[in-house]
Parts: sequence; structure tokens; C-alpha cells
Amino acid sequence: MSPLIVLASNILPEILKSVLSAKHRQSVDTVSDAVISAVKETTKKEDPEEVADILAKDPQVAADLRMKLAEIAAKEEAEQRAFELAQLEKNQTHALSVMQAKLDANKEDQQQQFNVFKEEIADTQDARGRFAQLAETGSKLAWAQPIISIVIILGFFVVLGLLLMGKNLPAFSSGPDNPFGERLFQIINIVIGALTAAFATVVSFWLGSSQGSKQKDINNFKAQAQQFEAEEQRTRMLVNTVKSNQPAAVPTVIAPQEEKKFANENNFPRCVDIILSKEGGYVDDPDDPGGATNLGITFDTLKSWRKAPITKKDVKDLSVEEAKQIYRANYWNALSCDDLPAGVDLVAFDFGVNAGTSRSGKLLQRIVGVAQDGQVGPITLAAVKAVDPAHIIRRFSELRLNYYQSLPHFPKFGKGWTNRTNSIEADALKFLNV
Repeated sequence: MSPLIVLASNILPEILKSVLSAKHRQSVDTVSDAVISAVKETTKKEDPEEVADILAKDPQVAADLRMKLAEIAAKEEAEQRAFELAQLEKNQTHALSVMQAKLDANKEDQQQQFNVFKEEIADTQDARGRFAQLAETGSKLAWAQPIISIVIILGFFVVLGLLLMGKNLPAFSSGPDNPFGERLFQIINIVIGALTAAFATVVSFWLGSSQGSKQKDINNFKAQAQQFEAEEQRTRMLVNTVKSNQPAAVPTVIAPQEEKKFANENNFPRCVDIILSKEGGYVDDPDDPGGATNLGITFDTLKSWRKAPITKKDVKDLSVEEAKQIYRANYWNALSCDDLPAGVDLVAFDFGVNAGTSRSGKLLQRIVGVAQDGQVGPITLAAVKAVDPAHIIRRFSELRLNYYQSLPHFPKFGKGWTNRTNSIEADALKFLNV
């Protein structure tokens, strides 16, 4: 990994995630090249040591690089989401095609069963219909079916009667006196079987199948139809669920211009002057977790900014100009305040200075209803623009006070925190009328 990428990750840690996790159509090398190019263009240097020295000494260069890296990260995130969306749509299209094929196969099978059922009914209806037509025309052929039916019925009952009296008939007995008795008995069994089948056919023709058998066939057919409809409905519900769960389209990302212009640049001086008026001068309260502080800049913040050992005297001697540079790079730019509406930028900026940019970002995201990761990116900015600024300012101040009240130092510092919150809220609301 290039040392320039490591230096870039010190300015914006999120960029390292973009470099390592690129899975879309662009390669990891493409993202790495974009980061390296941004570092070179911003610092006008290629040697890692020279780049590190410029970033440490020139806060404005570091702030400009942070903005370029944020744009690369936002573009990479959008392209990653576009890639994931394309993959999801591809998988869903395949799932839908499988479901549709199954649905079509079930329909075809059900239609075949229905056709067989209709053919069976049609055969019986056609036979009876032809007999009725012959009877209406007076054709002699109409007597053929009744005569055959009568012969079969009489033959069935005659043979049945003979069988019942078979013990008294010599012809049915077997033995030495009648060697043909057993063979005759077998022949009679065959005839009885044929007559029984013929008798059942006649009864079915004239009387139809039993009502219970008919009802059973109808119930079976209805049950199959209901089962098919239920399966079809479940399949359609699943299809609709898959369609409705498709993610929203990824917003179009506009490529950054060569010279980035702040959307609301004139508001930073006004906001930072308000912050400085609230923070005051040098203090070193043992109960203050921030320790030695001057112009709102704590000992640890100044040490991190200068990337060198410092003393409390360095904090005490901090100039207003350097404090403004720290505020802009570490807080204002970190919260994307240039892109926030007037007034909203002030409350987010001030709370970020007082309680940390991550906590301020999460509070803003909570109000506008997006994921609370503390990073004010394109999604958060779009959500902020969709909400009334006055509501955001008032709700932000309310939740900010709730946070202060949960702190153990509230009894001592609570009055000052409350006054500052109310004052910042009033100033922010004034921005809406300008």
C-alpha cells in the first residue's frame, strides 16, 4: 500500500475502508489511484515525507485534502451501492423467473386434470343424448339399448337364482357320475363375472353413478382446485414481496469539480465568531474533562493538531487565527456544515465543538431519520434538506439538553450548558430570517 494512502487515512480514516472494500466494477487500484492523485494535487508534492510535513504545517491544505477524500469516499460508496443493487436485481429476476415457471407448470397440470374430468362427463352425456335423440325420432334403434339392458338384467338374476339352487342341480355337481361338473362350474364363474360387469354398466348408464360417488368426485375436484388456487396465491404474494423489497435507486453522484467551492462559505466566519464568544479565554478547571482549554480548544485537541508535544503554556498562548483553523478543519468541515442549511450548521457546529463531531452528527441523523453513524454524508445532507430547518434547530436543542442532563457534571456545569444551548438556538433561528 502506498505511503500516500496511509497519510490520506490520517486525514480521513474512512478513505481506507473505501480503498480496501471496493467490490464493484471498478478495481481497488482505481480507488487507490484516485486517493494518491488527490494527495499529490492538493499538496503539490509526491514524496511522503514532504507531504506529511505540508499536512502538519498547513491546516488549509489538510482541510482541502479532507474534502477531496470525502468526495472520493462518497462516490465510491454510491458506486458500491449501485453494484450491490445490480446484483440484487439480477438475483431477484432469476427468482421471479423460477416462480413464474412453477406457476405456469401448476396451471398446465390443473388444466389437464380439468380437461380429463370434462371428457368423462361428456362421454356419459353424449351416450344418453344420442339415446334421447333416437327415441324422439321414433327410430327402431332406440329399442336396442333397452332390450340389451333387459336381457343382461334378466340373465344376471337368472344365473344368480341358479347358483343359489346349485346344490340341487345335478349338472353342477362333480364326481364320477358327472366328470364335466367342475369344468362347467368354472365356465359359469366366468359368465357370472361378465354378467356382473354388464349389469353394473347398465345400472350406471340408466341410473348414473351413485350420488355419493358423484359428490365425492366433485369434492375431490374442488379440493384440487382450492389447493391450486392457494398455491398460486402464495406464489403471487411471494413475487409481490420480492418486488416490493427492491432497494431504492442509488442517487446520482456528481463528479467533483477541480476547484471546490463552499456552498455556504460566508457562514463559517459568522458561526465561528459566535462559538468563540461562548468559549471565552484560557481555563484549567480540574473538574472539566477537557483539562486546560483556551478559546474552546482543549490541550489534547491542540496537541493532535500540531502533531508535536505541547505544554499548557502553548494552550494559553493559542491565537484566535489558529483556533479558527482548528475549528474549520476539525469541526466545521468534519460535519459538512458548508452544505447544511443556515442555522442548522450553527447548532451542529457548536455541539460538535462542545461534545464531539460524531455525537453531533448522530444527533442530527436521529432527527432526520437516517442511519446514525456520525458521518454527515450525501444521504444525511439529502435528508436534512427534506426537513424544516426550524424543526431541526428546536429538536436538536431539546435533545442536546437531554444529553447534558445525563452527564455527572451537570450539577456544576448544567446552568452554563443550558444557557449556551438556548443562546445558540436563538441565534440559529435568527439565521432563518436573514
